[in-house]
Amino acid sequence: MSDNVLHDRHMVLTAAAVAAGAFVAHRVPDLWFFSAAGVALIGVFARRPYALIVGVAVASSVLGARAHDGLRPPPAAVVHERWVTLLTDPAPYPGGSVGADVRLGHRHVSAFARGAPGGAMGDHLAGERLRVSGVLRPLEGLQRQRLMPRHIASRLSVSDVTGARNANLIGSVANSYRRLVARGALALPERLRPLFGGMVLGDDRGQS
Repeated sequence: MSDNVLHDRHMVLTAAAVAAGAFVAHRVPDLWFFSAAGVALIGVFARRPYALIVGVAVASSVLGARAHDGLRPPPAAVVHERWVTLLTDPAPYPGGSVGADVRLGHRHVSAFARGAPGGAMGDHLAGERLRVSGVLRPLEGLQRQRLMPRHIASRLSVSDVTGARNANLIGSVANSYRRLVARGALALPERLRPLFGGMVLGDDRGQS
């Protein structure tokens, strides 16, 4: 059996190398990263499985380190009329607040609002953009660990929503369909509407 052929065992070793590299997450100079990516490509096209395994291990380690760097929370700051993109549908939370994951600049942030800002936020769907003001604070302790898999390291307390924009073309079409289905569900008894939304759209926000 030739070592220049990619066999099943090489695929298993490659997957293990990616997982191990991401777990180690070691920072190296950019030259190392590009060299590792080049070695991985050579491994694919020249059918050198062990070159591929080494290359992807180093590359995934560097990318893992960069992902961790992105989770370093920024210091507390006042946010004034910044555009955010909704990454999830705004959902009600106990206490009357509305929350959603949003993208603020290049970071993912957990955003919450109450009262009128919460109502304005709750009228929108994932992919749409809102212009908001509020206070951005870093997450700490268990809350930070719980949200880390979603690449969230900060919380935005929204005090005002002053503008809105549609999602991109695909998102706008999807959201138009979702709103059409939701309007059709108004003919159902109120207690059945969340169940209908969950079955048809996978939207379980209104369910207990």
